Amino acid sequence: MTTHSSICQMLEEKITARKMRCLVREFGSLPSTNRALVWRFLLRTPQNHSSFCALVTKALELDLPEDWVKWTKRQNLRPFTESQFTRALKWLIAWSPELTCLDFLPQFVLPFASVLGGDPISSFEVIVTAIRNWGVLWLEMCSEPPFQTMTLIEELLEKFGPGALEILKRNSVSIVSYAWPLLDTGFSAVLKEKDWRLLWDHLTCNRLALYVSAAVAFVCCTESTLRQAAALSLDLKGLFLEQQEVDMKAFLRKSYEIYDSVSNWPAHLTCELVVLPTGQYPSLEQFMNIKPEARKHSPKSEKDCQSSDETDALTTTEVQEKDDCTDEILSALMFSHKIRDAVDSWKGAAISAVEDKKVPRSKK
Repeated sequence: MTTHSSICQMLEEKITARKMRCLVREFGSLPSTNRALVWRFLLRTPQNHSSFCALVTKALELDLPEDWVKWTKRQNLRPFTESQFTRALKWLIAWSPELTCLDFLPQFVLPFASVLGGDPISSFEVIVTAIRNWGVLWLEMCSEPPFQTMTLIEELLEKFGPGALEILKRNSVSIVSYAWPLLDTGFSAVLKEKDWRLLWDHLTCNRLALYVSAAVAFVCCTESTLRQAAALSLDLKGLFLEQQEVDMKAFLRKSYEIYDSVSNWPAHLTCELVVLPTGQYPSLEQFMNIKPEARKHSPKSEKDCQSSDETDALTTTEVQEKDDCTDEILSALMFSHKIRDAVDSWKGAAISAVEDKKVPRSKK
């Protein structure tokens, strides 16, 4: 009889960042029913039950900062969601009280709590892992905008979105006003929840450089909106503080264009993912002192799959590899009885999509 631990081990072997990159670049996103499970295995959460229970007990005696409470009330969340979210925030400050100085943290945490709220320990560990990896940009500067990253974004925008940059500069909108709200909130400030989830399907299986690329791409994709707002003398800064309708296919396509085009990303944007250790949770200070191996990452050298719009340029062999990759991943996911039905229907759609892309090549 297959045990729970053996199933988890098999899933860890099948759900790898490389395979998930193939999957999301081919089909655009992960299956919504499997998202929480895949994120958990991608971020390699250790499931430290004893340590987590101790944090939960400690959190019962804590109160949230008044600013966090006021922000939460303004979101008009459903009672269950608000309860899950509030508890997640308390677990975080029980883990590291220093986090209370980050006024934007609730906005970063809320969508994660929404996706993973049904699994408390995974919710906490995924959020902490996200803070350590994607939040490193603001943690190292003590919640202030990281100068080097801001400069890099402006340089990339000058190359990939000169029109948008020219509009922003002409209207005296600083880089801190348009790039910082994207990074410190994990894009939740500007993306609706369904679009945020789709973006993070891509971020969780790529290096931090894609996070920066997405910030540049978002500004590029809002050029027409910026132009219209400027013509009406509207406040352009406000566009980066509120959720917008975004063409996610164009947004992701542009993000990968930038990500793949840069060959000399800074080392800290191409490091290996830092994961939580098994056993005791390190404090935030200890966690930040962990130095991940600085290994340069080139999407081309890792044979990342092409984006959906580039599929026509692939060879039949490459499509077959994607087909095999999809079968392998979905077979692994089948071990979870809760998601079997969802995987069946999604697998049919995925294989059909691949077969449809083979037809034009066979006719040539």
